[in-house]
Amino acid sequence: MKKANDNSSTNFVINMALFTVFAMALTLALITGASTFREISKENNERFEQRTPLLYVANKLSGVEIVQIVEIGGDNSKINALKFNDDGLDIYIYLYNGYIHEMYDLGFDEVLRLDAGIALFAVRSMTFEKTTDNLLCVIINDKYVYMNLEVIL
Repeated sequence: MKKANDNSSTNFVINMALFTVFAMALTLALITGASTFREISKENNERFEQRTPLLYVANKLSGVEIVQIVEIGGDNSKINALKFNDDGLDIYIYLYNGYIHEMYDLGFDEVLRLDAGIALFAVRSMTFEKTTDNLLCVIINDKYVYMNLEVIL
């Protein structure tokens, strides 16, 4: 009788040890998976934040034939902006206070205030230039796109 009791307690200890090893392996797999998911998610968010502003500007300009690089703002704070006409409405895209802004000129013949635009995306930098091939180069956060538009300075 004692032998059967010893055998069942040995089986219980072995089963508990196997269950503990299984639980620890499962916990380790979950922790590793969560860490991997966090890294992938962080990388996707960074790519999204880099691409979205650039694609927005490129899509805005995709139906435009002529774009101007102009200065807007008051006497003390003039900055460069892209100006283009979309369905008879002048639109400006510019960087102000760390955000890409979009502003519509409603034709009231007033000075265009920089804070009047709609803040769209937080970015580190945005520049645009006319290349020697008469292409417009838009650079946002060190990512760029070339557009085949007539550029007027």
